Amino acid sequence: MYNKKGFKLLKKETLLILTFLCISLISYGQKSLRNKTAEFGTGIRLSPGFVTYDKKTSEVIDNKYLIGFELSLFYKNIIFFGTSNMSYTYDNYITETIPYLDKELTNDQNLRLYLNNINIAYSILLKSDIVLQPSIGRSFYFFTEEVEGETKSLIRVRGYNFAVDLSKWFLDDKTLCVFIRNQFYLTNLSKVNSEFGNFAYLLTIGIGGRIIGNK
Repeated sequence: MYNKKGFKLLKKETLLILTFLCISLISYGQKSLRNKTAEFGTGIRLSPGFVTYDKKTSEVIDNKYLIGFELSLFYKNIIFFGTSNMSYTYDNYITETIPYLDKELTNDQNLRLYLNNINIAYSILLKSDIVLQPSIGRSFYFFTEEVEGETKSLIRVRGYNFAVDLSKWFLDDKTLCVFIRNQFYLTNLSKVNSEFGNFAYLLTIGIGGRIIGNK
């Protein structure tokens, strides 16, 4: 379960990751741009997704569609990436009232769901333009509520995830790709309320590319 202290801690972790990305871009960007065979670089991806839950969770959460945005850093075959998957719009996702702490999630709230993760991956070259990429990482599942134009943080839970990507790269320098990702989550939602289960599966299909560096 997450309180305000947990929320602040999560914000600090996110800030540290973004700071690391910025420092890396500044430190290595000019070198990578000059060197077309640079082994270090950064990437970006955008992907709509379809999420399904274990039987227990699906009885109380009815939200299937997410949109994902991802930033990554790579060195040779090692990739670090952070992804934010959020529901398309505010909607009524809760099929029944769910108590947590001294509050409740209800179906008349303007809720937005996030299923985010930070992963480390390894790229396996199957062909010159086909890449298999398994990864493992930390996940962050949470709800926010929109109230009179302001966003309030509600439930926040940490878990784990395992993903496998298959991507096809295009252009002569292989800087543009389409990909499909199968991602399995241990959400730990039962820590919030026993009405929830602990597992989710996310299928995403999207496009991506490298901002800096060739691999």
